[in-house]
Amino acid sequence: MGMRGDRPSRGTGRATAADLTASRPKPPLKKVMPEIWKLVKPRRMLLGGSFVLMVINRATGLVLPASTKPLIDKVMIGKRLDLLPWIVGAVLIATIIQGATSYTLTQLLSKEGQRLIAELRMKVQSHIGRLPIAFYDENRTGTLVARIMTWKVCAT
Repeated sequence: MGMRGDRPSRGTGRATAADLTASRPKPPLKKVMPEIWKLVKPRRMLLGGSFVLMVINRATGLVLPASTKPLIDKVMIGKRLDLLPWIVGAVLIATIIQGATSYTLTQLLSKEGQRLIAELRMKVQSHIGRLPIAFYDENRTGTLVARIMTWKVCAT
């Protein structure tokens, strides 16, 4: 017995979850890229559209700082009050567009992220379900759960 009462010591041959994850080296990026591409490929249009929305969002975020020069130079110093509604309107429209693109990005990416997580969980579950019974006999339940939760399921 170990030093903690009923628990067996580490020398019993069973590895803890920390030992399993620490002893395995990270796979090289070249080996992982095909798996990443399998996840990205069906979502290319969504990612491309999201990138365009991000560019629009960032560009509209620059309208307010850019509007200060004409506001000060032409409206305040040049006494051109006829430009004030146009400047305020441009800033207002840019702010509305920025809010809309931000909301759309949040909705699209969070929903697709949840779908991706569900898909990955189903793949992990099907992989775990196909493992031989001997695998379960050799490994502790807690170790298996820790490996699954840290996405380090071995391909046995």
